[in-house]
Amino acid sequence: HFVMPDGERGFWIDWHDGSRPYERYLLEEVLPAAEALLGARPSRERRVILGVSMGGGGALQIGMRHPELFGGAGSLSGLLLDQEEARSLIRTSGMRFFVDLERVFGDGSDREFFDSHDVYGIAKRRAAGFDQRIFLAAGTREDPEFLRTTRRFHDHLTALGIPHAFTAYDGGHGWKHWAPLIEEALRALLPAGDP
Repeated sequence: HFVMPDGERGFWIDWHDGSRPYERYLLEEVLPAAEALLGARPSRERRVILGVSMGGGGALQIGMRHPELFGGAGSLSGLLLDQEEARSLIRTSGMRFFVDLERVFGDGSDREFFDSHDVYGIAKRRAAGFDQRIFLAAGTREDPEFLRTTRRFHDHLTALGIPHAFTAYDGGHGWKHWAPLIEEALRALLPAGDP
C-alpha cells in the first residue's frame, strides 16, 4: 500500500514556533488512519518512508528520527542539508518568499532543535548500530544543489560505513523523472526477497 499525504511547503517537521506539527500529523494521524482504513499494520521492516523534493528531505529525516517505526527511508531529489547549510538557507533562500523560514526553523540559534533534525548528526550518532535501509537519488538535470547535497550525504554515510543505495539519475526535478525510480527505491528499501 502507498499513502501519499501532502505536506504543503512545511519541510515535514514540527515547526519551531509550534504552529504546524507536520511530523506529528504524519506519525499520529496519517499512519494510524491509513493502517486502520487499509486493514494493514506492516512490521517495522516492511514500513518504509520515501519522499520527493522537500518531502524527500522530510522522509529521510522522519525515518531516521524514528527507526523503531521505519525499516527504510529514502529521498528523491531532496535538499539534504547539514546544520550550517540549513542556517544559511534561513538567511538567504528565495524560499523565504513562500514560507516564513524562521517560523519553521527558528532563527538558527536553537542547537537542540537543529541537532534533533540534522540527518548528518543522526547518522553519526547511530552509525555503530545503524539498521535501516537508505535510498538516495538526485538528478543530473535539476538544480545542482539537489545532486550536490545528496551526493554529500551519500559520502557522509559511506565514510561512516553505513550501507545505502545512491543513484545520480539522468533527469530533472519532476514526476516524469521520479516515477521510474520508485520501483528501484522500493527494491532498495524493502527487505530482501519482498516483491
